[in-house]
Amino acid sequence: QKNPDTKFGKPGRFQGFNTGVVLYRLDRMRENEIYNAFLTREKVNYVISLFGYQVSLAEQDFFTNLNFLHPELFHVLPCQYNTQISIQYNKPPFEDVFNDYHYCDEKKNIKIFHLNGCGPTPHDCGTVLGPDSKN
Repeated sequence: QKNPDTKFGKPGRFQGFNTGVVLYRLDRMRENEIYNAFLTREKVNYVISLFGYQVSLAEQDFFTNLNFLHPELFHVLPCQYNTQISIQYNKPPFEDVFNDYHYCDEKKNIKIFHLNGCGPTPHDCGTVLGPDSKN
């Protein structure tokens, strides 16, 4: 809302990382000067503060922000390798955009289903839907 024209936070490449499914090249991480320069307390705090949201997902938020600054440090797997099944946010005020962030392909093409969050019904998430809900 503060930056309506930004690409950061939009579905796809800029929605942020989910590290539930990740492959780390530790050898490359240890050798990379740019990456290692961001591992001081001051630089971590700097990276976390840049994009104006409350950090709540530890390394996911750090890697997301670092990726916004230095995308060359990351190889992003296709979304079929980390399809999340949680329906935790499929409720107001997010239900109108939920599918944009959670479905990238047909079920038959998904390689890894990431069993995260809650579901499979809104009731399982403690959600009480109103009469006008799309769910």
